[in-house]
Amino acid sequence: MFKLLLISEMIKNSYKLLSAFLCIIVLTSCGKSEKLLNNKFRDGVITGYKVKEVNIKIDSVSFSFEYYKFFDQIEFNKEIYFFGYNPKTHSLDVFNITGRRISRHIKLDTQGPECINEIMGLNVISPDSILIADNLKFAFVNSNGKIFWKLLRNTPEIFRGVPLAYLNSRDSFEPGFDKIRKSLILYYNPVDITSVFKLPILIEIGIDPLKTELLPFYLPLSLKSDLTYNPLYRGPRACFQNDKVVLNFAPESNIYVYNLITKKVTSYGGQSKFTSNRIKPMKKGTNPVDYILTSLCFFKITYDPYYKIYYRTHWGEMNLKKTEFEFNTYYEKPVYISLFDESFNYLYETRLNIESGIIPELLIPASDGLLVFPFKQNVNSIEKGIVKGYLICFE
Repeated sequence: MFKLLLISEMIKNSYKLLSAFLCIIVLTSCGKSEKLLNNKFRDGVITGYKVKEVNIKIDSVSFSFEYYKFFDQIEFNKEIYFFGYNPKTHSLDVFNITGRRISRHIKLDTQGPECINEIMGLNVISPDSILIADNLKFAFVNSNGKIFWKLLRNTPEIFRGVPLAYLNSRDSFEPGFDKIRKSLILYYNPVDITSVFKLPILIEIGIDPLKTELLPFYLPLSLKSDLTYNPLYRGPRACFQNDKVVLNFAPESNIYVYNLITKKVTSYGGQSKFTSNRIKPMKKGTNPVDYILTSLCFFKITYDPYYKIYYRTHWGEMNLKKTEFEFNTYYEKPVYISLFDESFNYLYETRLNIESGIIPELLIPASDGLLVFPFKQNVNSIEKGIVKGYLICFE
């Protein structure tokens, strides 16, 4: 596939991955550490896996799963539901993953006081309490898509006592919500670029009453020489788990856990045994599209509440060309998955050899395994109202 077709096809079929991968930067450390941390091992807990093909029924207005840029899942009444934002219909498509079928659509208003604008983040707290970030506000909507609480991004009280900042990155850090503390957890990116290494990169906003606090997790100093010119930077990835924020960065294997109660940061090793663990710098004059296609990338961490483990996928490096006249595509990118226990002891890692590749950030933990989806669906299956997925069962 030629270069121009390569990037246009990726944007069409799975632009969530491309935009997520744009957070690659030349990163050499995080926090105060300048080293890649070593793993702590628990050998023999998991020794392999099996893959089973599954079918999910969709309707005429549902997206195939590779098109959902913003998504989340929740368990309700012992069934797992997947919520994906459908920009074509400006709605949330809700799938019953347990029943393997589309369940309903939550239509979002495009005009008036209930209007939801361009979506930049999604977090499902409960079926009747869905946190949405758009380009103007943060809002909770109910199961009918109606707003029952909102906070404008330019509300003066947010920045009382702290510098102005962009709140949460649309590609890598979706909004978090702590049920007990009743607060939003967001990525804090100061408008004044000279302040980004002096201020924390997490902010907590209590919603009742409205109260703002910067949380002491800082951007790595190693970014200092790259942040001003590198167009690929998009910030950290975050996984919210109870009173913890689990953070990682696309260019390196380290994992960082911020405790909301103690306000302490704990660093863990997450090294891969199959690939390098830090991205190579982008050389001057390199085409960014080629750089993204060929480079290493660590994706967002996902927690599995059924097996009490964390998953992290990553792309390995790849040559630009298959042959002298044929270019590689994202379908050929090698995908690896690492498993960690709740203390981030390394349990298992393997390359996922699944036909057509998989979408590395779209992982749906279920009681019977981990559900993943291919980059490209069969057109005939889609016409019949069927989306194909793969259920991975670790042993």
